[in-house]
Amino acid sequence: PGTRKNDIELNDETVSKEHAAIYYDNAKKEFSIANESATNPTRINGVAVSGPTIVQNGALIEVGRTVLLFKKS
Repeated sequence: PGTRKNDIELNDETVSKEHAAIYYDNAKKEFSIANESATNPTRINGVAVSGPTIVQNGALIEVGRTVLLFKKS
């Protein structure tokens, strides 16, 4: 199992402890996500993420069987 401390943890056996990471670029004022799972892809609006991918407001983020709605406030 992963050893890092996560800000968000999901109760879903199809999501690994180190499944994906979301980053904020302060200079560009945008969020991106990177898949870190070797077995289950992370998807944005149904498309598998292969490298760091910008996440737009209202995007659906799929990790395992869980779907998250991304909202910037």
